[in-house]
Amino acid sequence: MSYNKEWLCWSSNELNDKIVEKILTTCPVRNYAKGEFIYRQGEKKDVCFLVLKGRIEISSENEDGQRKVFGIREPRCFIGISTLDGSPSLVNAICLEAVEVAVVSAQDINKGDREVLLYLLLSVIQMNKQLTSQLNGQTFDDVENRVENLLVTLSATLGKHEADSVVVTVPLTHQLISEMVGSSRVRVSQIIGELNKSGELVMNRSNYKLLKKSAL
Repeated sequence: MSYNKEWLCWSSNELNDKIVEKILTTCPVRNYAKGEFIYRQGEKKDVCFLVLKGRIEISSENEDGQRKVFGIREPRCFIGISTLDGSPSLVNAICLEAVEVAVVSAQDINKGDREVLLYLLLSVIQMNKQLTSQLNGQTFDDVENRVENLLVTLSATLGKHEADSVVVTVPLTHQLISEMVGSSRVRVSQIIGELNKSGELVMNRSNYKLLKKSAL
């Protein structure tokens, strides 16, 4: 299996307390309800957002209704940086639950200190790595490997180690996995079923468990 550890599709805690406090001293806070869009494909903005509470899906959709999920963002992550120049957004940012964000404008960034600018730059670098890794997976890996890479990566970054397994507590449905890896839900369900039968994986709607003996 071609395990790519750079695909951190479920991101959180990219900023420390000091940076968050600096941003909150000058930037307004905005709240969104579950299901609301923070921004949509094609929408022009000259702001980005720092996630403070909640969970946000970053995705795109074509004219036929086909969806691609690029990642999930949780607190202490920036989103929407690519629209700071006023260009149209290429993706949607959809609230999966109640969300609170700080609205960071281009003017705020121009007046900001070097440390905040550094974290913005690091966020851009990380997002570029994620997108490149996803593109490599879509190009060179089959669907089974893409599903396995996703599960292993999440267990490495978000997993809680137990005696014989790693437990990952995220709401990861077959539909969401299919939209992340670029396949059909039916095919993803087949792969998950095979992993469950082999004893390598135990999965439900709120969490999944990988046996430590298995590297998938």
